Amino acid sequence: AKLSKRGEQRAAALREAAGAEEHADGRSPCTHGADVAASSKLLTTEQKRTAIAKLAQQLIEAPQRNIAMLRQLHDYAIHDTSAVIQRLALLSKVAVLKDLVPGYRIRLPTEKELAMQVSSEVEALRQYER
Repeated sequence: AKLSKRGEQRAAALREAAGAEEHADGRSPCTHGADVAASSKLLTTEQKRTAIAKLAQQLIEAPQRNIAMLRQLHDYAIHDTSAVIQRLALLSKVAVLKDLVPGYRIRLPTEKELAMQVSSEVEALRQYER
């Protein structure tokens, strides 16, 4: 089924807002404020809510890989024309950040800890915490 020109624009804007397009290395593109403002005019409120939910879900599932989506969520909270969408994006951003921030204090490892042999998981966690 062919979409109308307006339907194609909405579909493209929704894909962009939801981060469906990816770079060659698997990262999702960062949508900046002007892009969100332009695409948000083409999306319905329900489509925006769905896009915000998808962004938050992807951030919580794999924060190391999808951290650029935090910028997209922030752009919805700042640049969208609808106060309801801005509020929803802000509350979603708060919930995501609460989940991402560790419950412990991040500190630099001591010389003794650096000299110890650690598993690849611990090394990856150390790299992420830097």
